[in-house]
Amino acid sequence: MANLKTILCEKPSQALAISKMFGLSRSDKQATHYYNSKKGICVLNAFGHLFELAEPHHYDADLKNSWQISKLPVVPPSLDAFQIQLKPDFKKHFSDMKKRLKETTTLLIATDPDDEGELIGRDIVEMSGYQGEIKRVLASSTVKKDLEDGFANPRPIEETAICADRADLRRKIDWLIGINGTRAATSKLKSLKKLTRKKVFNVGRVVSALALMVYDREQQILNFKSVQHYKVEVYLQADGVEFKALLDIPEPLLKDGYLTNKKHAEQLINEYLPKSGFSVDSFEKIHSKESAPLPYDLSSLQVDASKYGITPAKTLQLVQSLYDQPLSAVTYPRTDSKYLPKSMLKDIGKTLTNLNKVVPKFSDFKADPEKKARCFNDSKVTAHHAIVPTTKHVELEKLTDSQKAIYILIATRYFQQFMDAFEFDKTKVVIQSGKFSFIAKGKVITQKGWKCLGGEKLKDDELPNLSNGQSVQFLGYKLISAKTSPPKRFTEGALVQLMGNPASLVRDEKFREMVEKSDGIGTPATRSDVIQKAISSNLIIIQNNVAKPGKILSENAQFLEQFSVESSVIMQEKLSSASEGNMSFSELYEHFVKQSIYMVQRWKKAS
Repeated sequence: MANLKTILCEKPSQALAISKMFGLSRSDKQATHYYNSKKGICVLNAFGHLFELAEPHHYDADLKNSWQISKLPVVPPSLDAFQIQLKPDFKKHFSDMKKRLKETTTLLIATDPDDEGELIGRDIVEMSGYQGEIKRVLASSTVKKDLEDGFANPRPIEETAICADRADLRRKIDWLIGINGTRAATSKLKSLKKLTRKKVFNVGRVVSALALMVYDREQQILNFKSVQHYKVEVYLQADGVEFKALLDIPEPLLKDGYLTNKKHAEQLINEYLPKSGFSVDSFEKIHSKESAPLPYDLSSLQVDASKYGITPAKTLQLVQSLYDQPLSAVTYPRTDSKYLPKSMLKDIGKTLTNLNKVVPKFSDFKADPEKKARCFNDSKVTAHHAIVPTTKHVELEKLTDSQKAIYILIATRYFQQFMDAFEFDKTKVVIQSGKFSFIAKGKVITQKGWKCLGGEKLKDDELPNLSNGQSVQFLGYKLISAKTSPPKRFTEGALVQLMGNPASLVRDEKFREMVEKSDGIGTPATRSDVIQKAISSNLIIIQNNVAKPGKILSENAQFLEQFSVESSVIMQEKLSSASEGNMSFSELYEHFVKQSIYMVQRWKKAS
């Protein structure tokens, strides 16, 4: 054949959608791909990653049938020395792909527009020996128009090569940590009779960090000591309106910020606090505006969906089904961005019109397509933009209840971008009587704006309109007893959020600022997978919808100290630094080799 254009897809659903776009029919469907000789078109699909890094025995033959801790760590001499191998299940499939690629003159890689999609394509190209022209096709959704735009403007393969480099770097570093850590831990624990023959103690750069965070929170709860403390509330009246304020307790009576002595609290009320002479020392009112929260990235969608009982893993599955054809209802889901490119401004009117038809209740609210929404910001769009509805009409009644819930979350968040701001007046009054001060705060909603659509119950906490120096009538005191509460265990949704911002579990305060400014641990696209791995490995267990450390983790957490929040964020930052060219790959590899050696030595000494 003189010219054959081949499109490489990540999965069968993509191949089906693209084959239809190019006018291929059922008769063009081969056993493993689509092919039409007259049109000169071939559509190939992978099944995600067809290749994986080779097992340790490729580097040390003694490890073929043994996990001997004495042979660890296994360390390929360099990043380039790592080998990849075809997964056994895909031998026939890849053989057919190679035959078509030998006939191909132009290859268009149309895998998912992310790091993993890029690596899937590059592995296939490299292992097939393809030498022809290659271009990259990127589309933000599977709607036909977006696909057509992507194929009309293919990009040079060099433009997206960094994405594959990042993914390749992560898998090699994760192999180094995971293989050595898992084999060393499992071997040692079995020799100590702490692990049964068929069990494995999973260790990994991200899964161990997650497990340790759950363990640390459990320790915080176990070590927590509740503090009984007291507050004094005063009831007042001005201009016929009753309100209450809290005593600003004198500093000498406080212990660690609390009034803990009940006798002192009662004496305050009965012997020292005034019963008259109350007046306004200061009164301030501040008008505030609150814009709608930005559109969803994957993590924030998983967090909100968890409030409705949908786990992060299920959320990813559902939003993926809404993205894939035939629904094509939302844009690409595995994103870490909450912003949209300005090129999508042209779609606002059509999208809002579509949403009014799909979700009838939306038509009861005002959305202005001309509003300059802050979510449109090219400088803050990463490799992908936020998850938003497409312009394709969706029949809600044909979706499952869970699909419907996820779609409405995404649609609502997008619609809110074009609604008025939520506006309110914040008031604060300081009441003085003698040497004692009492503070009251209020909030009055002046415009519900985008919160009308959020389902949130809104109520005012109104104070009378006071002026400085105004006298206030005393009505009485009330002693309030309270107890401090232990920190809460994490839901799966909270774990996703925590991995994105783990600063609350910093062990060493000098690292707090660094952790707060970091991108967290793991990537948004894989965090729910990591949680599932931790659960399936019994590192953590889910009871009553919250995470607790499993027995095997509780007994061996001390060996995971190098996966603390601080250390894990540093690992993530080094990976990012190398990916961005600020650190050499060889320097990065040397760092993680040392980490692996240290980790294995710790397990060898375990008792």
